[in-house]
Amino acid sequence: MATGKDRTRKAEHEGTRRIPETGLGLLLREAFMSYQRNFQAALGEYGLTYSQWRHLWLLLRDGQLTPVELSERAGVKKASSTAIIQSMVERGLIRRARDREDRRKVNLSLTAAAIELIETLSLSGRIINRHARAGIDDDDFAAMLETLHKVIANLDQLGNVDSRETLLNTICPKIPKR
Repeated sequence: MATGKDRTRKAEHEGTRRIPETGLGLLLREAFMSYQRNFQAALGEYGLTYSQWRHLWLLLRDGQLTPVELSERAGVKKASSTAIIQSMVERGLIRRARDREDRRKVNLSLTAAAIELIETLSLSGRIINRHARAGIDDDDFAAMLETLHKVIANLDQLGNVDSRETLLNTICPKIPKR
């Protein structure tokens, strides 16, 4: 019995490209999980979780943020983000400071130790990225990135209630809504 890899090789040998039968969402999740699993190994050496890394990286990218802004950008609930932030304050990676103009507001920023740690871990990320790109030429890689940006834009449009309703009505018009 021919496996999926055998069919793919045969199709490539015959000069046609075979579209995988697996759904896009599943493949994206598998790719993310594989990347995260490899990167988590590097993070684990420094006692960090992926969620903690994401918070640090967002502060590096976006600069000073409030806890609410950071949790929103990290895509986690404020309560979860609060625990993550507190653990990194205790480790000396994040600094809390009252806003100069609005004393009720607390701003978060990175410490020098966090910046040094991010630089170290970014090297691990680049190594993993290089390994992930093995065997993929620059044109195919650029096309994949361009396609992924389109997928993201398409899916972001579903955030619009009208778009989501139209999609659901098109896909399953006879199924009653809850």
